[in-house]
Amino acid sequence: MACHDPEISVLLADAGLATAESAAFGRRILEGQGLTRPGKDRISPLKVDRAYLVLRQQILLSCGHPACEKALRAQLGPRSLLRTASAQCAHCSGSAGRRLALHLAARGPSAGLNILVLGGSPATRGELLALVPRAVRFRLIDGISKRAAHQARRDAQWADIVVVWASTQLRHKVSRLYTDAPEVRGKIITVARRGVIALLEECVRYVDRRTVAAGSWIPRP
Repeated sequence: MACHDPEISVLLADAGLATAESAAFGRRILEGQGLTRPGKDRISPLKVDRAYLVLRQQILLSCGHPACEKALRAQLGPRSLLRTASAQCAHCSGSAGRRLALHLAARGPSAGLNILVLGGSPATRGELLALVPRAVRFRLIDGISKRAAHQARRDAQWADIVVVWASTQLRHKVSRLYTDAPEVRGKIITVARRGVIALLEECVRYVDRRTVAAGSWIPRP
C-alpha cells in the first residue's frame, strides 16, 4: 500500500458522504463494486475516478429540505437518497434562491413561466437572472428609466406574473404605466421587502395559489 494513496474516508467526504452512516453506505457500494475491501483505509489513485462515478450512479444527495426531498425523489430511479451538507444537495446546491426558482419552474405552465419585474437594483437583477432555470423567464424593468405606455402593455401581455418590487429603485410613474394597464388584471403581486429571496418567495406563493391539486397551471384570466 503506497502511503500517498488517497484515504477512502476523504474520498467519501468529498463525494458528500461525511456522516458515519452515509460514509458506511458509500463504502459498501465501493466494496460491492470491487473497488476496495473491508479493512482497507486507502484506495489506488487509478480507482478514484471510477469510485466517484459509481457513487454518483447509485446515490443522490439531499440537504433534507422538504422541497428538495420531493424533487429528488421524483428523479431517484434506482439510486438511494442520502442526506448531505446543503452545499452538496443535488437539487439546490445550498442556495435557497435556486430552490425557489426551481419550484417556480416545476409548478408553472408547461410552456414556461414569464415573470415581469418592475424595479430592483442592477445588482439584484443580475443575481436574479443568475438563479433562474430555462423554464422561468424574467423580464426586468429598470424602475428609473423611461418607458412608454405601449411598451408597458406589450410587457404586461407577455407576463404570467407582474411583480411590483416596492422599496427598491422604482419610480411611481413607471409602476403606474403597468398597474394601470388592463393586461395586468389578476397578475400583479407586490413585494414589499428587498432581496431576491423575498421576491422569489412571493412568486412561489402566487404560483401555488394558481396551481390546482393535480399540479397543472390555472391559466390567467
